[in-house]
Amino acid sequence: MNKLNAILIVIMMTFLNISYANDVDDIKSVLQQQNKQWNQGNIEGFMQGYWNNENLRFASGKNITYGWQKTLDGYIKRYPDVSAMGQLTFELLEVNVYTTDDNHQKTATVFGKWKLNYTDLDKTPNGLFTLIFKKFNEDWKIISDHTSSE
Repeated sequence: MNKLNAILIVIMMTFLNISYANDVDDIKSVLQQQNKQWNQGNIEGFMQGYWNNENLRFASGKNITYGWQKTLDGYIKRYPDVSAMGQLTFELLEVNVYTTDDNHQKTATVFGKWKLNYTDLDKTPNGLFTLIFKKFNEDWKIISDHTSSE
């Protein structure tokens, strides 16, 4: 390997590391925005992190819901008002970004913990989540959400 090839490899690896870090930051930003919208009582704002498509998959407990609107309707039914929503916190445990095909389509998996805090109730529902993100142009969207509760 000559010096030029070695330099090109170092430059390419640096670019890939920067791109990966930017993707991770962008995904974290989507989740931070969702967290903010939830804690402001804005379920529709929270839903902006999800892919607005009939193929969106949301699994929780023994139920699987397909579609953005049906997922939104499920959230509204379960959390009919701000007091039912509580204050949401996320703890991200793992974020992995992948290039999945010849078109260099990027996807990511996110694994973490969630918790709802209620000031007036003696309960703190919590659990785990696994999200699959897909990058559409410059926007990362959740295309699949599997959430469990304790």
